[in-house]
Amino acid sequence: FLMAVNKITQTVTTENATNLQVTSNAEEKIYLFFNVGKKKVKIFIDDILYIESLKEYIRIFTPTKSILTKFQLGQIEEQLTHNRFLRVHRSFIVAKDKIEAFSATDIEISGKHIPVGRSYKEIVQMALDGHIRS
Repeated sequence: FLMAVNKITQTVTTENATNLQVTSNAEEKIYLFFNVGKKKVKIFIDDILYIESLKEYIRIFTPTKSILTKFQLGQIEEQLTHNRFLRVHRSFIVAKDKIEAFSATDIEISGKHIPVGRSYKEIVQMALDGHIRS
């Protein structure tokens, strides 16, 4: 576990995300700092609803705010814990626990409809069908 944590902290670029706080204490939440304008903004991983790619920028949506930062979607995807987040489109990553509804073509989170890309349909169906309770 420690080797994985060390590997993650080494891949964080100092230019875009300056701190990845990983703790084993259940009371402390994992977070990242992102450059937004001239300041660094803390975003808790648990608060992320979804992330949208805008070419070389990403917009991170939380229940209380959204931030725009110069970062590529692939870079942030590597840093997020894969069992909690799901790439559903070439421009979107969603938090699985924040999904309110889904179909073969879109996912609903907090009233926002996020498209499911054609090449991601099978992955999304397999990931989310395992969570259906009848």
